[in-house]
Order: sequence, then structure tokens, then C-alpha cells
Amino acid sequence: MYTGKRPTHAIGVGAQGFATIVAAPQFPECEFFTPGRTFPVCVRHSLLKSIDDAMLDFLSASIRFVDSNDDSPLDITMSTGRSSVLSNVQSIYNALKANQSGNVKDFYLDSPDM
Repeated sequence: MYTGKRPTHAIGVGAQGFATIVAAPQFPECEFFTPGRTFPVCVRHSLLKSIDDAMLDFLSASIRFVDSNDDSPLDITMSTGRSSVLSNVQSIYNALKANQSGNVKDFYLDSPDM
């Protein structure tokens, strides 16, 4: 909101469609994922900074499940990549703050768990 642009993972591609929960899912029973239930979904694959997915960068994918009220009762956000993953919300906040201030070197020096 600070710049009027997406703050992270700005380069990406999206799609929309439907997800149907299979008749015999290979995961424990869950009220939300009832076998046979179908959801409209939006999917987004993105990179943190690079324009090429072959770059050493954080990769992200998110799936938004929409219910009959056009609400989003479940969003699944996943991140991976060959570089270190930020392990918690505080480290994500600190990384964004360091990137905004241009002080990324100190962020890495002060973050031994990276």
C-alpha cells in the first residue's frame, strides 16, 4: 500500500477454474474438503523479484478457494526456492523493512537463522 504496487512477489501469472475434491482423498477427513465438493479457485504462481523462474529467488504459489457467498474461506499460500526461506512472520517483516530501507546486508548479518 506504501507504493501503490504489490509489495512482494510482484511478477506472477494467475489462473482461475474449479477444484473438485476427489471421492477418496489421501488426507485425513476434513469438514472443508468434503469428497465431491467443488470450489471456484484462483491460482497464482509468482517470484519475489526476478522475471525469470530460473533465477535464484523465492517462488510462491497461492490457491484461493471461493464458497457460494463469494467469500474466501480458505487461502493456501506456499513458498519455496533455492535460497533461504523466511521462516516466520517476523522474519518476513524484517526482510521487507530492510529491503525498503536498502539495508539488506545488515538484515542478513543480523539473521543467523537465514
